[in-house]
Amino acid sequence: MAWIRVVPPAAATGELAELYARVGGTSGSVDNILTVHSLNPASLRPNTLMAGAISSACARGVGLSDFHAPCGI
Repeated sequence: MAWIRVVPPAAATGELAELYARVGGTSGSVDNILTVHSLNPASLRPNTLMAGAISSACARGVGLSDFHAPCGI
């Protein structure tokens, strides 16, 4: 079984702590799939931007079915 080193949210500092705060749930938990970015916080940044865009759209009543990728993504 493979093991990936990560920085847990409780041990995060600086930029990583800020990014974890953005993607963390209301309980402050961070999904394991996101903690794998902890050794390279720059790779976590796009996930925080996407999560923020989706949350903002949902708050405005835009459903996920309304999201489409005109650029083919």
